[in-house]
Amino acid sequence: MSFPRARDGQYIIPEGVTNIQDWAFNTAIYLDGIQLPSSLMPLGEGAFYTCIELLSVEIPAGVTTIPDSCFERCRSLETFSLPASVTNFEPGALRFTNALRSIEVDSSNPRYSSRNGVLFDDDHSILVCYPQLKNGDSYAVPSTTLRIEDYAFEDNAHLERIVLPEGLASIGFVAFSDCAQLRSISLPSSVTTIETAAFSGCDQLTSIYFQGNAPAEIERNAFAYMNGLTAYYFEGAEGFTTPAWTYYDSSSTIAAEELPLTSRTPLLEWMLPRGYRHDAEPSQIGRSGYSILGEYALDIGYAGSAAPPEHSVDSQNFELRFHAGRSNINYTVKRSENLIKWDTEGVALSPLDVNGYRTASIPVESRGFMRIAFEVQP
Repeated sequence: MSFPRARDGQYIIPEGVTNIQDWAFNTAIYLDGIQLPSSLMPLGEGAFYTCIELLSVEIPAGVTTIPDSCFERCRSLETFSLPASVTNFEPGALRFTNALRSIEVDSSNPRYSSRNGVLFDDDHSILVCYPQLKNGDSYAVPSTTLRIEDYAFEDNAHLERIVLPEGLASIGFVAFSDCAQLRSISLPSSVTTIETAAFSGCDQLTSIYFQGNAPAEIERNAFAYMNGLTAYYFEGAEGFTTPAWTYYDSSSTIAAEELPLTSRTPLLEWMLPRGYRHDAEPSQIGRSGYSILGEYALDIGYAGSAAPPEHSVDSQNFELRFHAGRSNINYTVKRSENLIKWDTEGVALSPLDVNGYRTASIPVESRGFMRIAFEVQP
């Protein structure tokens, strides 16, 4: 079948139709709704390509494959759901769906799963597709992830920070291409393969940090079409050269700089995956409103696992509970009556509990203020 491109509104495909041919609704730019029959089984490649007004679609239970380019450039599509029957989702099926906020998966699907609206395979070892308009400007890839699939984050206009986990092995074709707000990224030492154009066209990306040796396989244009990009690696890492590093052939060259091994502190290793540069001052205000050092010490902010400091008051004490589980940080709580002179006098501090928290308290009648100070141990 072939759908008239100028036809507008909604369309109901009759029951009994079992197949939608390749590119059948291609560039039907006025189509804003489609009802697929329960008899449908194959969906053709590019079947709804550039249906830019299509708001939603319900995939029938008999469909097993979402083929390449099937809903590519459906720029009004906000949600997408996979039934239990879909066992083959081709990576390019949802490219350039700029309004997509979430991808859901039937809980009985044996091949795919959804985690907070992001599409994964069944055991979360492959991140298949990250919705382009998912809420938030940061994302921490789960620690179970071994591969980021082709096109997974392509053309994302919102993400500024992405944490990649140790254990990640491969980054697919065009996986992060044209991520317009991405400024810095840290690659775990476990990454061995970066496929063609994986980070190409990331206009704001100026720093890429390698935590280990150069990946064994980096394909053409992996870091192409960017201005001012520098690759940073630590002293002793293999496969790099300075001041320029050729990662594929003579036409694939970027600036490179070696960082001294002595700079590789726990604080720095925490900073880099969170989008902070190696030369950022720890006293600098971070994205949470605390200093970078404060975010680290309290384990808060982007990809933090602890709760921010919490205060409470009872009839006797004013209390401040905070995370204090970093072994390389000295935590000091001081009090003041006038916000000018600060000291530890009168502050009671509890031992570290099993969850890594401590509680500071002062008597209510003292009418004082408390603040936490952090110092990195040498």
